[in-house]
Amino acid sequence: MYTKQLPNMKTIQQVAKLAGPFPTSARMIVFYAKHFGLDHDVTDFLHQFHPDEMFQSRADFITRCDELELMIQEEREMPKEVLRSPQD
Repeated sequence: MYTKQLPNMKTIQQVAKLAGPFPTSARMIVFYAKHFGLDHDVTDFLHQFHPDEMFQSRADFITRCDELELMIQEEREMPKEVLRSPQD
């Protein structure tokens, strides 16, 4: 489960603008985020994507970040009993 602070969408939009030409990989987006000094909340979140995952456009990147954030929030709201495996 992802337990770190989620970046706000304004920051994700900023990353999309800084990330160079699209299509691009998650690896390159993380590179640009670090290069431009964005905080660890952003880079930690971006590391949830596989480094070779490709984003076809800025809109694609923002949409997939939205979806990932939603999944993380839903996972956080699940009762702990649901998250544990039957072997626990």
